[in-house]
Amino acid sequence: MVGHAREQSKREVNVVGIDPAVGVTGLCRYRDGHYVLDIARGGKFRGGKRLVWLRQQILETVLACPTDLVALEDYAINAVGRSFTKGELGGVIKLELALHDIPCITVAPARLKIFASNNGGASKETMIRCARERLGVDTDDDNLADAAWLARYAYVYLTEDSNRRRELEAVQRHKAPKKRKAAVPKPRRAI
Repeated sequence: MVGHAREQSKREVNVVGIDPAVGVTGLCRYRDGHYVLDIARGGKFRGGKRLVWLRQQILETVLACPTDLVALEDYAINAVGRSFTKGELGGVIKLELALHDIPCITVAPARLKIFASNNGGASKETMIRCARERLGVDTDDDNLADAAWLARYAYVYLTEDSNRRRELEAVQRHKAPKKRKAAVPKPRRAI
């Protein structure tokens, strides 16, 4: 039609959120306005075989369709227990994403909680409740709730499409270059 501008539809964005854990890894794909949840379980395997098993399950979700961005929950700095194993799984995930040329961002747990609930110390129950109320994700599993929030984070990170100020602020802080303290030269000693 001449004289009428058609509203351009937004490009379809496919993102995945991953809450990595060696026992139960929460996975969520956000596509076409829908959250699709999945769980990767470590099962009966131990050591390297567990990592291979989890890797395979995670890749099935990530590679199910073209993925624009993966948001991976970063390591909790003060977490207790299995920190080396969690680090190994995080490394396996990052390696596979790099090998498949899929961009990945890591999101600190406190930043994700602020993004979801405006409280950096939000409990697991609060994250689940917020996922139900704001995202329409029906789950009782904190790993799946976190994965859904990570998928939402990835979506906002890519599109900046949000009407919630705290979501946009969290993403903008994430994208902002880190400020480094200038090195102060040591005074020279007179000889």
